[in-house]
Amino acid sequence: MFASYSAIAIRDLRLVLALLIEVESGGPGAFRRAGKATGFYPSSINVAVDKVEEFLGCHLLAAGPLGRRKCQLTPFGARFKFGATAVLAEWEKTLNDIKLVAAQQ
Repeated sequence: MFASYSAIAIRDLRLVLALLIEVESGGPGAFRRAGKATGFYPSSINVAVDKVEEFLGCHLLAAGPLGRRKCQLTPFGARFKFGATAVLAEWEKTLNDIKLVAAQQ
């Protein structure tokens, strides 16, 4: 059933979401702040963004008025942030539910 689907890894989803949150919060240094929040190097976050954008066929970020030092979410990036937040929240809830039931056995 899933063999025909390409996928975005949960790790990449988390990294890209962390970046989008930092970009939306404003100010330069979003990649650095997202790296600090996730424990990954900014270059790893950049690779994750590239993978996700390639998979989706669109850009999640665009250069802001200050150029490379400040970026902003595209409409696709805003939609991805909304969806990724919901997906990861449900994923964490599912994992916690399973751990709770397993611990009771």
